Amino acid sequence: MALANGRRSRILRKVNASQRNRRRCAGTPHPPAAAPRPFSSFGRYPERGSAGWACDDHSVPEAEYLIRPASHDGWLVIPAAELADVLTPRGYGLQPGPGYGELHLSAASYEISFSGEDAGWQVIIDGDIADLETDEVIAQIARQVQDFTHTATEWFRYT
Repeated sequence: MALANGRRSRILRKVNASQRNRRRCAGTPHPPAAAPRPFSSFGRYPERGSAGWACDDHSVPEAEYLIRPASHDGWLVIPAAELADVLTPRGYGLQPGPGYGELHLSAASYEISFSGEDAGWQVIIDGDIADLETDEVIAQIARQVQDFTHTATEWFRYT
């Protein structure tokens, strides 16, 4: 069951990312459907500077993180009613709102989405993040999760 939920969550993430991309790239010309789209060696993301879609990796910066238990086993269980209180970093002016994942937070120029995964909490920050210290935001969220769950946490950035 856990694998099915994780797979479902990954599929939903891809669908949500596609919807975000369409919203951001409205009116942007895309290559014809028959044109092959170049992929990185991981087969997941287009190479930077490739002839991929015009809006890929250019229009909206994005940072993806994982917050997980430091022991690499167990769960960081946060009840749905507590998600906004636990995962909203204090002092950044973020408000819960409609969007992607189990929790979606919005500020004036960027958004943060949370998705519960088997390995921990996936966190995606996108929008105008050039002046935002995303590592500090994630470190604060990880501390809040650790305080709530009483489980040592660690985090890492993977994009």
